Amino acid sequence: WNHPNHCHKWDFQSVMLDQIKYLLTPKRLALIVGGCAAAVVLIVVIAVVSRKSGPEKDEAVPVPVVDKIVAHINNENIRENIKYFAAEPHPAGGKRNLELGAEVLRRWKSYGFDKVFNNDYEVLLSLPTEESYIKYSGIVQYKPKNNEDSNIIPPFNAFSKNAKVSGKAVYVNYGRVEDLEELVKLKVDLVGKIALCRYGKIFRGSKAQNAFDKGMIGMILYSDPSDSGSGKGDVYPDGMWLLDTGVQRGNVKSIKGDISTFMFSSYEGGYHSSGEELAKIAPKIPVIPIPYNDIKPIHALIEADSPSTPEGWGNYKIGPSAEEIELNVKTNDTLALCRNIIGVINGEVEPDRYVLVLMEQWTL
Repeated sequence: WNHPNHCHKWDFQSVMLDQIKYLLTPKRLALIVGGCAAAVVLIVVIAVVSRKSGPEKDEAVPVPVVDKIVAHINNENIRENIKYFAAEPHPAGGKRNLELGAEVLRRWKSYGFDKVFNNDYEVLLSLPTEESYIKYSGIVQYKPKNNEDSNIIPPFNAFSKNAKVSGKAVYVNYGRVEDLEELVKLKVDLVGKIALCRYGKIFRGSKAQNAFDKGMIGMILYSDPSDSGSGKGDVYPDGMWLLDTGVQRGNVKSIKGDISTFMFSSYEGGYHSSGEELAKIAPKIPVIPIPYNDIKPIHALIEADSPSTPEGWGNYKIGPSAEEIELNVKTNDTLALCRNIIGVINGEVEPDRYVLVLMEQWTL
């Protein structure tokens, strides 16, 4: 359930049993009650119930303890919770997100948590607009669009640079340092080009940074079927793999957390970087994700006599393309309220020590 493109029928009890056997050692024993999946960032703070003495190496928890906890896990409850929280789009900072947070707070109180509260933050978010597009052959060939449900955010890469650029396309494989160095060895001119890059192997933000370091001016990302689609197995709805019309979203920022506060908490009223200061740490080139079906005609712009790719790069030509591509990316960066819901179950022994159990929004 941890990815919108990976639709899978899980054996919840088997998964939970494996996790419990790993977590519940005599030195780190915590009773986790409830099966509430959340639509906001949730941190359950659970005080450790710990033995003060024992062997230096952790031992497996006796099977009866594991069985007792597993007996409280109900597959259907988990399934219904996931259906409820994932039934509607709930982007960070949005109204539905806050509604679900309030529901989590209510439920945890009803479950008897010793303490339940929320912490609010003012976070810089990156949201898509309707202005992004890819244009070639004199026509806008691709615009990120919603499905029939207008509440669904169209595909985009958060914190991409807002810019309109034009250049010929070059295929860069996974966009790793070694991939770009291989192109340099093959005497492929990367300066002023737009990278055609497939997802995989490294973080998408690193791909964009690597391309920028070689003088490239933009990047188009896509999922190759051999990496996460039909080349791996049955696609949705018959399997867990991505359709050729599917798109992987995700940010391309190079640092963790809120880039406007740079490693500090994003409390309301606190200092947030902006303008030129923020531009120093934000991604340097425009990046857009598109479906595999839409990248194929762009690859077709690369002439047949273009150099073939090295072994392991897939059935593509390197380029550059015969004509220029115009890439326009426009996102809207805005400060928004994000809320953490925190529940505490006090331990009986050493209650000043904690186990943190995290449920992130993107897992739904």
